[in-house]
Amino acid sequence: MKSHRVFVSIPLPDKEKQRLSIYQSKFLFDDSFRITPKEDLHLTLVFVGEIFDEELTLLCQSVSNVCQKQESFDIFLSDITYGPNSNEPRLVWIKGPANNLLENLKSDLEKELKEQGISYTHTLKRFQPHVTIARIKKDYSKENLPLEKDIATNLKLVFSCHQISIMESTLSKTGSTYDILQSYYLN
Repeated sequence: MKSHRVFVSIPLPDKEKQRLSIYQSKFLFDDSFRITPKEDLHLTLVFVGEIFDEELTLLCQSVSNVCQKQESFDIFLSDITYGPNSNEPRLVWIKGPANNLLENLKSDLEKELKEQGISYTHTLKRFQPHVTIARIKKDYSKENLPLEKDIATNLKLVFSCHQISIMESTLSKTGSTYDILQSYYLN
């Protein structure tokens, strides 16, 4: 039986991926960053982790069930910062304010996964909508990074969430690569 390292995400429109790619080339050229490839940019809703084929079938059904009950909504992202903790940064991300519709979608997904007996990574922290645009290489400490004000810009992304994807993550020495296994449109 094959295992899959998977998560549920919202894909970004090509236009927004292109805008982030331009930002990356202008502001994140420092050696301390491992840039997220344009085709891999996404907003993670739920990280499931390692599952087998049978569970993947249940996951697909669960995501489909939730999507049938949800309507499209807009997502706004604008703050480029180090994250998840600016004192010990591991990422550069663009994040947005709390969004009740997005939080409800995440909550509905988690409830459906729990009902299907699918384990997932749950955090007690409030959900922070974000897209990871770069990872900080392990050999770099905060002192070696550009100042946060030097990577900040007034980039604003507004896009419609009308689709949810189940993505598979494959780990390698050069970083993760992602493949979309299945996508579902919101009602």
